[in-house]
Amino acid sequence: MMTTLVVAVLLLARTAAAFELPGELSSTLTFATDYDYRGMSLSERLPVGQASVDWALSPGPFLGVWTSNVDFGDGPSIELDYYGGLEGTIAGTALSGTILYYTYPALADVESYPEMYLQAERVVGPGKLQAFVAYTWDLNGVGSQ
Repeated sequence: MMTTLVVAVLLLARTAAAFELPGELSSTLTFATDYDYRGMSLSERLPVGQASVDWALSPGPFLGVWTSNVDFGDGPSIELDYYGGLEGTIAGTALSGTILYYTYPALADVESYPEMYLQAERVVGPGKLQAFVAYTWDLNGVGSQ
């Protein structure tokens, strides 16, 4: 199933690249030893394949779709995320705001849920300062019950 999704993502990126869209169209393909999400393994510490297709005006709006295999202890499945937001720079500080929607299409007992996050980044001398805050009002469907 993951191979089919990777091929579909790559074909979509190639097809979209044939059109003259403003902005930049990009894609990623990642193979990792674990899918670690904020300190928790979402793959039972097993290898994962991940892929994305992204479109962005820089600065400005961006949209994307991302996928990974997951395993919550009941066998392998898939996560499919959709996101969009805005990015720009104010007074030398890079800012972005993103809304994500996490989905698990093949897992009946795992609810889809939204999340939003804000990020700020500023280069200071030889270093970089970053701030990140994320919030969801409905983690795994809990807020809707």
